Amino acid sequence: NLATTGADGIMSAEGLLDDPCLFAGSGSSSSSSAPPTTTSAATALRRLDKKLKAIELLEARKAEGKTLTNDEEAKLSRRKELRKERKQLLASPAEGLEEAVAGPPSEMVALDGVRKAQLYIESARKYWIPPISTVIFHCRRIAKDALTKYQLMEEFKSLKTLEEIEECLQRAEGYRSNPGSFKMDKDKAKKEQAMREQRA
Repeated sequence: NLATTGADGIMSAEGLLDDPCLFAGSGSSSSSSAPPTTTSAATALRRLDKKLKAIELLEARKAEGKTLTNDEEAKLSRRKELRKERKQLLASPAEGLEEAVAGPPSEMVALDGVRKAQLYIESARKYWIPPISTVIFHCRRIAKDALTKYQLMEEFKSLKTLEEIEECLQRAEGYRSNPGSFKMDKDKAKKEQAMREQRA
């Protein structure tokens, strides 16, 4: 959009800390009625996943006994609809969509925060491993939704080795892949909430 705005550039540091794939798959919009391209289909899929993650967080808050607003309840009611839309998108004939979702790491646009954090660590092992505190800082930003939902955030912040970080991310991935395997610990949730309030 530089041609439209006339800006000399953009700053995206904060956004990229949360999503290293922020600009992956970006492209010019089109008014064509043709079937979605790989890029637009992958982008639509990421948007759906983002909405579904937000709904999962709302469900976690509700499970903790917190009261949701009418708007938040309305978002919860769309979960089934969004999942159906996601399933239809994955089944669409957009050429290369499967590769965009499940292709090799070097070509893939990761759709999940945990997977993005794992790819970050894979790249670190390949090129240069930063201090553990830096790895934790980046990975907890990237995988914040899952680490928070599965009550792993406080533990994650205290990890000491790359192997411990990878194991914690694998647990989050396991919970995500098998939704019934995670059980909310209400006492732990209260303690974590108290810790967050103390830091605020």
